[in-house]
Amino acid sequence: ELHLRYASLSDENDDSKTKIFLEIFRRNTSLQSLKLSGRYTNDTDAILFAEILKFNTSLSTLKFKDTNIRDTGTEALALSLKVNSTLTQLSFFNLG
Repeated sequence: ELHLRYASLSDENDDSKTKIFLEIFRRNTSLQSLKLSGRYTNDTDAILFAEILKFNTSLSTLKFKDTNIRDTGTEALALSLKVNSTLTQLSFFNLG
């Protein structure tokens, strides 16, 4: 059983790290803060996170930095906030 409270993911040239981390995150109920950075994080990843946020009840902080997330990804994340009541900070730095 994996219990994470804080995590940071930076990918160099391997977006499979993001996919693996997403699966871990999907099953984790103790993660409170997550920071993702790297140009390989994109709209597809953001849409997956948006789906996860719809049922996640532990994450309060989610930060994206230096990613290739664009309008589609940010819109999906914003819409997920309509049903997520635990996320209190969603930050984007240097997108696209």
